[in-house]
Amino acid sequence: MTFLNRDTTVRALRLSAAGAAVLTLTACGGGGEAGSGGDSGGGKAEGASAGEAWQKVRTQIEEADSFRVTMEDDSQGQKATVDLAGHVDAPNSEMSVKSEGEQAMETTVREVDGKAYTKSSQFGGDKWMEQEVPKDKGGFMKQFHQEMLDGLPAGDALKDVESQREEVEVDGEKGYRYTVPEDVESAKQDDSKKKGEGKDGAGETATNMSNVSAFVVSEDDELLALEIDESRGQDSGEKKDGEKKGDEKKDESVEVQFSDWDSVEKAKAPKDDQVMKPEDMSSR
Repeated sequence: MTFLNRDTTVRALRLSAAGAAVLTLTACGGGGEAGSGGDSGGGKAEGASAGEAWQKVRTQIEEADSFRVTMEDDSQGQKATVDLAGHVDAPNSEMSVKSEGEQAMETTVREVDGKAYTKSSQFGGDKWMEQEVPKDKGGFMKQFHQEMLDGLPAGDALKDVESQREEVEVDGEKGYRYTVPEDVESAKQDDSKKKGEGKDGAGETATNMSNVSAFVVSEDDELLALEIDESRGQDSGEKKDGEKKGDEKKDESVEVQFSDWDSVEKAKAPKDDQVMKPEDMSSR
C-alpha cells in the first residue's frame, strides 16, 4: 500500500489556476479602492491599478498562515476536482481529490502530527490508512505556499503596467479581475532564466505559477482566484507529445480559487476505530 502520490496532486493544483494556487490573505489589504465604481454586469470598473492590487496580493501571500485552494481540471480527458486546506508553518492539512469519468475515484488525505491518513474509494473508502510521513516529504501546504512564492510574479512586477480591470463573480462573491499582459510575463521569465533565480531569491521558473494570465481580488483586496495559462512561454515551434509542429496552441487555462485566509481549522486525526490495522491493510 503506497502513500498518495503528492507530486501528482501538487501538479494538479499548479495546473489549476492554481495557483495554483497558487493566494491572498491576511489583514494586510483592508478596504482599498477595489470596491469603488464599476457595474455589476462584468463591465470595466474604476479602482486600484494592477500594480497596486498585485502588490497587496503578493504581500498577503507572503504573510498567510493558512488558506484553502480549490480547482477543477479537465485537461487530461476527465474532470478532476482538488481541494487543499491547511497551515503554512505547521504540517497540518487536508486534501481531497475527486475525479469523474472512466477512472472515477475520490481520495482524502489528512496530514496530522507527522502522519498521513488516507481514505480512498479505490480501497473501499470506509477506513483510513495510516502512514508515517518522512520529514522531507511533510507539509503539503508549506510546499505549495513556497512554490507559489517562487513561481508567481514579484510584488512590483506589474508596476506601471496598463491592465484591464473588470467586475466579475467568483463562486458568488463580487471581485475585480485584472489581466496580466503576456509580454510582462515573458520578460520576467526570460530574466529569471538568465539569473537562475527570481527577485525574491527563488527560482521563478520552478513551477507553472509563472504563467499567470489574470488574477481576481475581492472588495477587501483579498485574492479570490488566479488564472493560469499553460500555453504561455511556449515557442511557436515548440510541441508537446502527440502534437505536430505548426499545430495551434490549445486552450490550457485553469482557474485556481482561494478562500478561508487565516481561518482554516486544523485537521484532526481519525479515531482509532476508523483507522485500518496492519492486518486489514495486508488483506486488501
